[in-house]
Amino acid sequence: MKFMKIKLLAIAMLLSVVAVNADVTTGGRSIFMPVAMNGTASSNLGWSGSIYQHDSDELRACFKVQLEYGANNKRSEIGKYLSPSGTDTFVVGPYDLNGVATNDSTDIAGVNLILGNDLKQTVQFSPKAQDLVIDFGMYVDLAEWLDGLYFRSHLPLQHSRWEVEITETNNTAFGATNLGAAGVYGTAAVTIANKPYDDVAAAFKGDGTAGDSAKWSYGKINGKQTETKVGDINLTLGYNFINKEHCHLGLGVTAILGAGGKTKAEYVFNPIIGYAGRYGIGGTLEGGARLWDKDDEHQLVVNMTAHAAHLFDNEQRRSYDITDCLTFSRYLLVKKFSSATTYTPGSNNLENMINVGSLRAKIGVDVVYNGNLTFCWQMGNVSVDFGYQVAGHGKEKHKEWIDTITVDTYALYELTTADCGDVNAGIPKITIAGDNLGSTLDTAMAAGDSPFITNSRLNKDSGLMKSAVEHTLFAGVNYNWSDNEWNPGVGMLGSYHISGSDNNTFDRWSVGFQFNFCV
Repeated sequence: MKFMKIKLLAIAMLLSVVAVNADVTTGGRSIFMPVAMNGTASSNLGWSGSIYQHDSDELRACFKVQLEYGANNKRSEIGKYLSPSGTDTFVVGPYDLNGVATNDSTDIAGVNLILGNDLKQTVQFSPKAQDLVIDFGMYVDLAEWLDGLYFRSHLPLQHSRWEVEITETNNTAFGATNLGAAGVYGTAAVTIANKPYDDVAAAFKGDGTAGDSAKWSYGKINGKQTETKVGDINLTLGYNFINKEHCHLGLGVTAILGAGGKTKAEYVFNPIIGYAGRYGIGGTLEGGARLWDKDDEHQLVVNMTAHAAHLFDNEQRRSYDITDCLTFSRYLLVKKFSSATTYTPGSNNLENMINVGSLRAKIGVDVVYNGNLTFCWQMGNVSVDFGYQVAGHGKEKHKEWIDTITVDTYALYELTTADCGDVNAGIPKITIAGDNLGSTLDTAMAAGDSPFITNSRLNKDSGLMKSAVEHTLFAGVNYNWSDNEWNPGVGMLGSYHISGSDNNTFDRWSVGFQFNFCV
């Protein structure tokens, strides 16, 4: 018994070390994939006394339906993750004109969002996420075939509603005449009366045009986004090589079936169910011990489960920044050339980089993991459970491109030697100066450097999710009708999840209830 307790404590400490060593990410990222809500944080609550039967010698199955509703808090922290400034606020406003700084506090030049050169707004991101998860659990004791053999599964159905709430402070209003002079958005000037957007929040919807510009197909931030899908299905075949009255310990093989679907990059903050449709294979360590026993009616039991799996790469569409241009350069304007030397204004050849640099690639995850320790105090038919879980995933790995940017076609709107405009504090600004109406490329081509954007110039890391980890405290109260042959039970539960990886997943709370029975 003492040896069992030491092993359980060592496993918990090891998982905590994994959490401490998680990566730290920067802001302005184009993808947010939290730790999957697969129902495993409280998978042992309420039915541990029913599923662990050491003296069973027949086929026996237990089922559980667990429903949890939760929402995130610390919304400003997720705002920092999405914002390009390092805080949850940033400034959209004037750009540098012909090398003269008109406003050094600008984080994003408004011209790229078709907001002209006069409007200036301070923007705050406050992402909100609400999730409802129904987890269908099953535990089958296969002792009829082999004592200690079992099969376990979890099938989560998740409904998520996420939204980036945008708050704007108007510092400077639109000018009185033109949104852009001739040569800015096309051969003709665009008047204020024909402006496509009134503010930054509208511009991030990407559904307006001016002059030769195009609507956005990707990277949009547009109100509430909802998804209802099956999450990652977990299937485990395990064997308890220690299967005693007071303790058990076993190993298993776990398969993950990703049913949640792949990322499409149409929206920045779109719910990702599970781990984006990936399949995986891994292992499980599961055990438990009776720590105290007054009589058959009063017991203190501890149970532990730990899973780790590798996720295979699959096709994902992601939005990428330009390596030379740093954060949010995926929203810079680009020109579309008809040849390696010719740009023809007035032919709908002005694009936003978000349409060019949102590409499909094969992306995998080396490891996903979770481990929980659950204590159960049993008092007759009433049980009180409480515990701790650490869960997370490794950083994504870019394996290979599927899409390729057409060569000698797209170049940044402003072509200077730096090829990226002015960069202040790591945040890109782009100017309007230069050969906007000319038919040939300017200084970059003259210097013998190709100004064209290719896959090799994209920052792969900007389209990948860093590693994430969350710590969860959970508790529940359950009532089981132990004198009934089906051993039914009902209970309530709650949990609090803490991000341990610098905004890479949610800080959130959840409440719920469960029902279980055996046949």
